[in-house]
Amino acid sequence: MVGKKWMYKEEPEPSPKAIRYTKFTSMMVMIGIPFILLSFLTTNNILRFLPIIIIFAIILGALKILISEDHS
Repeated sequence: MVGKKWMYKEEPEPSPKAIRYTKFTSMMVMIGIPFILLSFLTTNNILRFLPIIIIFAIILGALKILISEDHS
């Protein structure tokens, strides 16, 4: 946006998809980071797969948000 503000009469607003994607990724990070840290600190082997599961959930959620149609 630096140097291109002259192109807009009003303040540009993010799209609904960008807002949904930002909310989704922030929620995944707030939930995922503590679990990832916990999985590295424990000796439970099942929790070792948690980082892979969280990354997979982020990718699937992002695809769902970006592919979904806007009904507004």
